[in-house]
Amino acid sequence: MDAVVSSLSHVWTIVVSVYLIVLVLLFVAGRVAPDSGLRGLATSLMYRLFFLAALLLIPGLWFGRWLLALALLLPIVSLAWYYAPRFVRRARATRRVRGALRVATFNIEKAETNPAAIVRIIRQMNADIVAIQELSQTAADCFLTTLNDLYPHKALHPQPDPYIGQGVLSRFPILAEEYWYHPELAYSLGHMRVELDLNGTRVALYNSHPATPVSWVKGFTTHAHRFEIAEVLNRAGGESCPVIIAGDFNMTTHFEEYQAIAARYTDAYLAVGDVGFGFTYPGRGWYPLPPFLRLDYIFYDSSFRGLRARVWPTCGPSDHYPVLAELLLYPPPNRRTRKRRFRLATLRR
Repeated sequence: MDAVVSSLSHVWTIVVSVYLIVLVLLFVAGRVAPDSGLRGLATSLMYRLFFLAALLLIPGLWFGRWLLALALLLPIVSLAWYYAPRFVRRARATRRVRGALRVATFNIEKAETNPAAIVRIIRQMNADIVAIQELSQTAADCFLTTLNDLYPHKALHPQPDPYIGQGVLSRFPILAEEYWYHPELAYSLGHMRVELDLNGTRVALYNSHPATPVSWVKGFTTHAHRFEIAEVLNRAGGESCPVIIAGDFNMTTHFEEYQAIAARYTDAYLAVGDVGFGFTYPGRGWYPLPPFLRLDYIFYDSSFRGLRARVWPTCGPSDHYPVLAELLLYPPPNRRTRKRRFRLATLRR
């Protein structure tokens, strides 16, 4: 028995040593890699591996390997420090607010095999606007025949390659729509801009799906990912009306591209979301692993106030969980409110 325990202890020592070396390499790569996408990938992977530290710590304590067990505390503490704020209850509306706008984003992963299951989830969410990524012709046809009662206004752009298809379902009139992707890039997915009439107020909704930073087929495509996000930010920055940006961004919060968006727009889940990690991928799960990445976001500008946000608990046949947010659009200022704001600004000076 002692020989077995000694052998297991030796194996554990090797595994933990390799694990810690990998963490150090990822830490360094996350700071000195020449490409921002590679830095984001390295840091994201490092934080995912932090979750293993707690599992490795338990046998280390049992084996009495105190030095290596102590070294495992660093990733555990780092993990707790980073994610602890997401488990603190945030200031959010506890009930529906009259006039609130319900916005959802949902990567339906083509949904060719079971579009009816996607329709059921969309109905359950009961959002006012739904941004759809990876829209196939089969799913688009299904939406056209089954969702007219909820969404009389649609902008659907299915593509021969469903991965680049995009769509928007809306209870509000769609005044304008535009779809684009970049075939000249090494890898490009679909993007949309729709202009909505929200009871007399124009609102621009961007439905974005930038290329994955790394692809099994294309290899590293960090340039395409960075380019497409910068383009959406550039377009949105030129808007004269309120802006919402939603979609599957194929990045975690550790990416510099995420920081670029968050510097100008509010991340609904971090601002007013449910308590928890907020992971949205993989939806069906990589058994026995649960979802462990947050890739899907809803951002909004200062024209809105966030009320509530959540990751929807079911995803059907998709590999992404939908995200739903409730936003309140500030009314456009009239002369009286402009004068009041001017007086307040003058007094503050």
